[in-house]
Amino acid sequence: MRRRLGIAATAFVALALLGPPALADKIDDAQAAFADFDDQKALKLLGEALAESQGDPRRLALAYFNRGEVYASTGAYDPALADFTAALALPQDDGERALTLISRAEAYNRRNRNDEALKDYDASLILAPEQLGARTARGQLQQKIGNKDAALADFDAELKLHPTYYRAQVGRAVLLGLPLPPDPTKGRR
Repeated sequence: MRRRLGIAATAFVALALLGPPALADKIDDAQAAFADFDDQKALKLLGEALAESQGDPRRLALAYFNRGEVYASTGAYDPALADFTAALALPQDDGERALTLISRAEAYNRRNRNDEALKDYDASLILAPEQLGARTARGQLQQKIGNKDAALADFDAELKLHPTYYRAQVGRAVLLGLPLPPDPTKGRR
């Protein structure tokens, strides 16, 4: 079974395009290892990519981000937080910075560091106000900490931007005690 790639896959591809062929091969191999649940191999390759990227702050930021994603996927949230924070200290464009902030917010959320998670979600939305899923993730955190009105506002704002976003539909329905919307993936092969 292959892992579904989301944000990390985008950054893996971006990093591969930036680097020399040997580095691109390592990043491609790390992406493949991550997709095949070989996290140790992915971490090893990303460690090598980080060592080879010294002096290239943009490549370092992307490599730290990707390693943070692998750590987070294994439940190693403290190393993930360290890598996301290292990536944020380096130059990134607004889209990359927003994705890194979202990933760090999710790691903070997993560590129940809710105030820090909310700050990162807020900062990501300033940089990328139409980012799919960011408002839903913040809404889920708001719901978790008991801020029902803020959660509903986030779900509604997400659905205004992305009317068919299923996670926002489900979050809103659960919050309001409504029937769940039909799962668009049911019946697909």
